[in-house]
Amino acid sequence: SGPSDGSCLNVNIPALDRGTPRGVRCCHQAPVSWEEHYRQQPEPDGRTIYWLDGWMRDPEENSACDMGAIRDGYISVTPLHADLTDHRELTTIQRWAWPTQLSDPPPFVDRKEEPRGVN
Repeated sequence: SGPSDGSCLNVNIPALDRGTPRGVRCCHQAPVSWEEHYRQQPEPDGRTIYWLDGWMRDPEENSACDMGAIRDGYISVTPLHADLTDHRELTTIQRWAWPTQLSDPPPFVDRKEEPRGVN
């Protein structure tokens, strides 16, 4: 039947050089903390691009999560959904006094470049 609408399955397989996986565990996603940064790289044409780079800090030692299942030699299967909205916080920030009109464009807008799709 497959996952329900709006869900997908995240499947992780342990390194096979440790042998055949011991089985399958359906489990929650580990709370993972990343140490991340952007790497600046010049292109031959003079443009600069930025790469998101980083590494995972020490994963949770909980065998009931996906990282624990992989560490223990199991395939992990975790159902995920795409909506990461914090609905309680959304209700709170909707009550804040937001400006109704901005007089200047945000500082990241390049004012020299014509918007795409405008003739």
